[in-house]
Amino acid sequence: MNLYIRCDGSPVIGLGHVIRMMALARQIVTTDSGSHIYFMMRDLSESVKQMVKKEGFEVLTIPGSEDTYTVNPDAELDVICRLADSNKSVMIIDHYGYGLSLVYSVRALFKTLVLIDDYQPDRCIKEIDMLVNPNFSAETVGYPKYKDQLQLLGPQYSILREQFASSSHPPYFVRNQCENILICFGGSDTMNITASILKLFNQLEGNLTLTVITGSENHDIEMIRRGAEQSRHLVIVKTHVNNMAEKFLRQDLLVLPSSTMALEAMALGVPCAVLSCEDNQLPGGLAMKELETTVYLGDYKYVNWDVIRRTLQMVIRDAELRGKLSVRAKERVNGDGAQIVAEAILKLCSRPT
Repeated sequence: MNLYIRCDGSPVIGLGHVIRMMALARQIVTTDSGSHIYFMMRDLSESVKQMVKKEGFEVLTIPGSEDTYTVNPDAELDVICRLADSNKSVMIIDHYGYGLSLVYSVRALFKTLVLIDDYQPDRCIKEIDMLVNPNFSAETVGYPKYKDQLQLLGPQYSILREQFASSSHPPYFVRNQCENILICFGGSDTMNITASILKLFNQLEGNLTLTVITGSENHDIEMIRRGAEQSRHLVIVKTHVNNMAEKFLRQDLLVLPSSTMALEAMALGVPCAVLSCEDNQLPGGLAMKELETTVYLGDYKYVNWDVIRRTLQMVIRDAELRGKLSVRAKERVNGDGAQIVAEAILKLCSRPT
């Protein structure tokens, strides 16, 4: 069976969708070795394409090099019609640029259509065979319910990398002293939130060890390194980190965006404080706040650094709160969500036509 995955990623727009789809693709071929997976991507980043190819997946290039989520519908459909064995195949879309009209057009070309959505219910038409929203806010988005559409909604369906699966890591225990804190806002961090958070920690008491993880392609990496050298705390800056789960489990607190990265932390049970850095992260961040699975630092567009400083100092001091966050998070987020989604897709594809 052929499965086509439509996603994009680059240092500018981020790698979250590509990493999420690579995790799903690996689970599909692990469950069904006869599945052949093709990634359909615009030519935004050679390093991202090579990352996918190293996993053994073929990359089909769609014209377009503009580093945004906006796509050219004609170019998309031209490539899909030419390259995809569509009438027998499965299309999995994880892309904000696929609006209602394009989803309609693509649906007519494939046997099965799976849509991974975060916050765009208007495009979730009844002709979609499976809808997956792995976020805390999934139940509040307002998806219409259709009789023949399978909907997998909520963090129990989080599509996470294998290292975050329940069988892949030891149990996490909350320590009374909060001394080791990790800061990560993605590989590129185009708004340079990392440097601002690092500077803020100079106002926090205690002898802390801060681990900063970012990418070598981060344009502000030298500013971050200077901030690390000038910090009153011990700061370790890392790039090209492969096993994030291992790094997370060594920490007492994580400071992260309210994205898939936060779901990864919660699958491990590591307490985290999250900041909504993009519009698509805001619903999930607010839902995490309401369910008290993280400490919510707010919306970056309206950031109040004094409130964030006081909030971080509070959670560092409060071991009981960190313990409650750990328990609630693990109750909500399923580290085996990628396997569940992969099995559901394969079961759906095996149904008679």
